[in-house]
Amino acid sequence: MGYRVALLEFAHESNTFTVNTTGIADFHNSRYLRGAEMLDRLRGTASEIGGAIEAAARHGWQVVPILAAHANPGGLVQETARQEITGAARALLAEAGPLDGVFIALHGAMVTESDQDGESQFLREIRAVIGPDIPIAVTLDLHANIFDEMADHVQIAVSYRTYPHVDMAARAGEACDLLHRAMMGEITPHLLIDRPPMLVGCDDGRTSADGPMCRILEAAADATQAPGLLQVSVNAGFTDADVFAAGPSVLITHDNAEGTARQAARRLCDVIWSFRDDWARPMPLAEAIAYLKRRHPTGKPVVVADFSDNPGGGGYGDCTAV
Repeated sequence: MGYRVALLEFAHESNTFTVNTTGIADFHNSRYLRGAEMLDRLRGTASEIGGAIEAAARHGWQVVPILAAHANPGGLVQETARQEITGAARALLAEAGPLDGVFIALHGAMVTESDQDGESQFLREIRAVIGPDIPIAVTLDLHANIFDEMADHVQIAVSYRTYPHVDMAARAGEACDLLHRAMMGEITPHLLIDRPPMLVGCDDGRTSADGPMCRILEAAADATQAPGLLQVSVNAGFTDADVFAAGPSVLITHDNAEGTARQAARRLCDVIWSFRDDWARPMPLAEAIAYLKRRHPTGKPVVVADFSDNPGGGGYGDCTAV
């Protein structure tokens, strides 16, 4: 019989500048699955849980599906919703029996009505059930705001490397591969977190063009060549969440190599800092229109959008200034 691994998801990108809140109905309208329903609905999908299910089959795990809760970006997660989801996860974990590992799909920028750091709040609840010794691997959105406490609960963290996001399943597979090695005793992973002194950076994480985030991710890939470094992730941050840890961060999963990891993280923070002026182009609207006409003289449509009003980041989508 293979390793018994629990699969969970609790993911939300929380915009703290909206008066709207995110309730349990918002999770049901997006994704709220329990138990075997997770396998039926998410197997073969490009989601994190889909990627974890595929990895479980590859490694011969005995999958223990617990709960998958995901809501579209919006305001703070209501305390009633948080308690319902967390309570269900705790109860199902308590009934699951002995576990060898846990995989959790998180966002990284969840804010609840009771905690700025919604991820660590949830992880505390999970640890209260499974204890301190079972390894936890998580995936994170590239737009995560990472608090230091996450390293107290998580051994393995892997963030998306694409924006627009297209690699969720692949990153879950990467996290699960490391989790398998940890359960085998081949590695003893730990998580190290560092941040440059910035609120905004990395070109907001954009990888669809050859910009700063692409260069930063190349530096992160190079860093993994150092002995003892298992995985290096870079998060661009999510500044629509007004929280203490807002901004870019570096996450390094290492095999008892804290000194090497700390040096690599500091170097990556310096790389992020070096691009701090490469994303912003302040420009009045009239000047922006003239600039676009010069750049796109064909007469084809060009979109000028209010980035901060993006519904995909929990904005209202009703700004008429532009």
